[in-house]
Amino acid sequence: MRYWMPGKFLIKGVAQLLHTIPVYGCSECSEVHVALEGHQIKDCLGPTSRDRHSLHSWVRGSIDDILVPIESYHLYDPFGRRIKHETRFEYDRIPAVVELCIQAGVDIPEYPSRRRMKPIRMIGKKVIDRGGFLEEPKPWRLGNPSTPVDFDTYRANERFPPPLSEDIPRIAQETMDAYDFVRSASMEGWKSMAGKMQFVDEVFPPNCVWHVRDPRGPPLRSALKRFYGKAPAVVEVCMQAGAQVPDRYKPMMRLDIIVPESDEAKLVA
Repeated sequence: MRYWMPGKFLIKGVAQLLHTIPVYGCSECSEVHVALEGHQIKDCLGPTSRDRHSLHSWVRGSIDDILVPIESYHLYDPFGRRIKHETRFEYDRIPAVVELCIQAGVDIPEYPSRRRMKPIRMIGKKVIDRGGFLEEPKPWRLGNPSTPVDFDTYRANERFPPPLSEDIPRIAQETMDAYDFVRSASMEGWKSMAGKMQFVDEVFPPNCVWHVRDPRGPPLRSALKRFYGKAPAVVEVCMQAGAQVPDRYKPMMRLDIIVPESDEAKLVA
């Protein structure tokens, strides 16, 4: 259950901060930018980017641009019944991080999961002993849709009102800490399930964005692109709201690089 509270804080915190911190998304590609206006870096790969000389077509973003919603089918037994195309609607789809936590040991009554007392034996990728068979509960679609609502970004901006201005730095720091915890806990979940280190980006993508040192300054430009750093979208939002940046993100944000003026950039080797 230690996964639960940080996960709730993360979604609630991001939703509250987005009432104050502006976010933009490109309507033609997956680019996201956290600033008062969209950047002018020519790296759009959308279908009509050629007509815009690779400039992005910015629209106001949402929490789904910061916390990319990734869903997964809930499986009572990951090594049991396979989901077929014709039976896919008989299974619940829940946030992938929630399913990861369930399979790693978290119990949610509405989403039962088989707990084995004997290890599964495998040769390579082939399962040779599942530890015995157990009839799955029927119907398989048992979950209450309202159960994982705290872990769903849908209409989160309506569920969580704008914060008081004096509370923004505290919320930003709590959200940053929650993000760090959920990333680390997700990695632990992968290791406990797979027995080896695996990336968690498939279930909890960082969605890196350009780091903006001065959100109220001029927009980022292509000519200075090589001097800019990047950061996970959540980290960028929290930092602009007043949170302290963890040391692990500082190198990728290139905080030690001095960004020159446009005419000076030509003189930099």
